[in-house]
Amino acid sequence: MGDSVPPSQPVFLVAETTLVTTPTSVDQPFLPHHENIIIAVIGPTGTGKSSFINTATGQADTAVGHDLESCTSEVRAISCLHPDNSGRTVVFVDTPGFDDTNLNDTEILQAIANWLTATYKQRILLSGLLFFHRILDNRMAGSPLRNLTLFEKLCGKGAFQNVILTTTMWDKVDESMGSMREEELRKTYWKTMVSVGSGLARFRNTHDSAWEIISRFTRPRVPLRLQVEMVDKGLELAETAAGLTLFRWLGDLIAQFRKMISQLEARLRRAIDTEEAVNIAKEKSTAETKLDQAGTQIQLLGRVKRSRSTPRSRRPPQPTPSDPPKPTLGFPDALHRKEGDNRGRALAATIAALRHTMAIAELSSLPFFKGAVQLVLTIAESVEAMKNTDQSLANLAYNAGGLILTIKEQESMGRISDDMKLAIETLVEELQDVLTLVERMSSRGPASRYIFESADTYVISTCNSKISFARELFEVCHFLR
Repeated sequence: MGDSVPPSQPVFLVAETTLVTTPTSVDQPFLPHHENIIIAVIGPTGTGKSSFINTATGQADTAVGHDLESCTSEVRAISCLHPDNSGRTVVFVDTPGFDDTNLNDTEILQAIANWLTATYKQRILLSGLLFFHRILDNRMAGSPLRNLTLFEKLCGKGAFQNVILTTTMWDKVDESMGSMREEELRKTYWKTMVSVGSGLARFRNTHDSAWEIISRFTRPRVPLRLQVEMVDKGLELAETAAGLTLFRWLGDLIAQFRKMISQLEARLRRAIDTEEAVNIAKEKSTAETKLDQAGTQIQLLGRVKRSRSTPRSRRPPQPTPSDPPKPTLGFPDALHRKEGDNRGRALAATIAALRHTMAIAELSSLPFFKGAVQLVLTIAESVEAMKNTDQSLANLAYNAGGLILTIKEQESMGRISDDMKLAIETLVEELQDVLTLVERMSSRGPASRYIFESADTYVISTCNSKISFARELFEVCHFLR
């Protein structure tokens, strides 16, 4: 086959295979072989991702979105033979941008995660990632910045060396102006990625330009941060760095729409004539629709998907090429801001509130609630009694206590969903391991209470992450009501 095709033209093998957003779909995702050259193509809608693939593979220009309607609403795997007649297969993974007109950001992140986890489970790693940006854009804000931030969280710093930041549409901008914008990107928004090995490239809308960029992927393959988090560590999508970033954005968006609706309601009450009132009412209706959409996204992202029958991972954390985990994932509290006596007072206040909650826990209609309160109270009291131990245990006790009090408050207002009930049950399971750890630490002498095994650190960090996420979810869901 290779002899019958000019060297400059690739042989097109698979026109298009899609991976839908549901991982349990009857149609299995197309999984490339681990020896293939596999390149993910990522970036906002309209930056030329599909054009790049069409140019590289020699396809007809039939699926290129030049307007605001995205043509790539699912993950597509497109393969061709390398034009150097080596017989190697190159697979392009075309992804929708986080501003797609057909899917919301949660669905897009889920679709990308499905493809990445399915391939990683087969020990298939990406050869590289192309992140696209239009050189026409004279500023980085809104959609481009959101896409870049999620891309960074999805990759992790360890994978930046296999990223090429690719600018497009150079034929539509003055060369000197484009060069100035490229330099600004390199020194500001792309500075972190470039400093640890990401490359820059200009796509000139030609076959040769596309393959010159592809030829630069020569470094060893490494897993992405999201793959390590979901497959090796067993985290849910919402618990990953990318998922938490999206979660917080949605929370901010909800707050903005709530404020906007409140302001519009005030304007509506002061409206002088019917026409003004009608226009304000339309604005309010639009804001309410967008608020509902954001709420749907955040609840979809926070839904627990792991089967309760699936055993939880107990492996120590594996070395990852990503950013180091932070001690907490969300809540600014006294334990993290202040030192010494203030930490002790914060934990003591939490214990007092838990004791009061324990006294009325019998009245709760929630399954497992009394058991959860008792567990958290026992852990908090044990940590306080130890006085000297690693601060992560005190943080965990404080966060767990805060979660219990948040649940209690929402139950009193009749705002407990099935997801919240399941979260309480899951919390009890997680805290059993923490209680075992605390009891073991309590039996040690003061000097050895700071010494944790890697498995102990994993138990604490995993539980802390889930507690913080659950508390964040409950508070945002309360805000939506």
